[in-house]
Amino acid sequence: MRATFLAALVGLIPNCGASVAITELYLDGVLAAGPMVAGLLVSGGVGLLVLFRTNRDVRQNVAVTAFIYAVGVVVGLAVSAS
Repeated sequence: MRATFLAALVGLIPNCGASVAITELYLDGVLAAGPMVAGLLVSGGVGLLVLFRTNRDVRQNVAVTAFIYAVGVVVGLAVSAS
């Protein structure tokens, strides 16, 4: 369960390297399917950087980021439960 939250947090890193690392950990058997799904759902490449750069409303940006994180964690936990 903790791995799902951590993988989703790693997925927020604005770089494709985070997605590659999560996928490699899954392929090596270190991560289960749920945390992998959570991390990859949250991963948006540099999309969050563009959001924070173009939208000056910091509260709105944090809300969008928190929503993306929450959806990733919920879906990851659902995948882990099934």
